[in-house]
Amino acid sequence: MRVFKEIQAFGQWWLLLILGISNANFNLWDIGSFFLVIMVGLLELNTKIDAKGISARFKPFPFFKRNYSWNEISECYVRQYSTLNEYGGWGIRGLRKAKA
Repeated sequence: MRVFKEIQAFGQWWLLLILGISNANFNLWDIGSFFLVIMVGLLELNTKIDAKGISARFKPFPFFKRNYSWNEISECYVRQYSTLNEYGGWGIRGLRKAKA
């Protein structure tokens, strides 16, 4: 089986720049704001699909790690969908019965 890996990082330079400028403009540059900018720079969603199943890990939080074996998954297929309308956003979501 082919292995699929994806890493979604949230530390794009432009995002950090926007956070930094907004904090500086509103005089909110304190320890909490600095921590927020650092955390956004470290955020990363790792997804892996292999022969064992599907696993997801949200770094740097060690408590957010999900593994789904193929025995637990009733259906799996590729389709186009509306991220905002169907799931309320990007990433791992679970609104109502729909999960992505």
